[in-house]
Amino acid sequence: MQPGIPSIVDLAQAKPPQSLSNFQVRFVPTPPESDGVQFVSFELSCPICLAGAFQILELSATLGPMGIVARCRQCGREEQVFNAATDGYDGSFGHLEFLKEGVSAAPLEDDTGAALEAVQVRAAFSYSIPLAELMEHAQDAHLDPQDLFDWFHLLTKTADAEGWDWVWEFECA
Repeated sequence: MQPGIPSIVDLAQAKPPQSLSNFQVRFVPTPPESDGVQFVSFELSCPICLAGAFQILELSATLGPMGIVARCRQCGREEQVFNAATDGYDGSFGHLEFLKEGVSAAPLEDDTGAALEAVQVRAAFSYSIPLAELMEHAQDAHLDPQDLFDWFHLLTKTADAEGWDWVWEFECA
């Protein structure tokens, strides 16, 4: 990164990806991977009651999993966290329109088959495309470069857990 030129992390920290616009968010610094992939992470809170515990619902289309909804455990408000048909690189450019057919939601389960209830949520976005190229694509499409992530990752944590669990991800480019 050159001095005075923002990074994708700087851009996303200043204005998080559009998919999080219905949440209160807190930026969580995340070191880059050794291969140059940049990660940007945010912890989510309910926009109404500011609670940070959610039930997680998985959106599925006819062809399989395609998104995540978070339902506030305190006030019951549901907000979409990620939708592959509209978010990320492919979704922003309309490459996954076919995923809008036959969408349903069901509780997301952990490895033991238990529904993810009353969990804290962290949304992580990864970027492997060089920023100059992202900015060019974004400008041509009248988008923000931070909306053109190539992976979405969902991490959760229960109140009594020490660390975060990677529970769901989707390749977006």
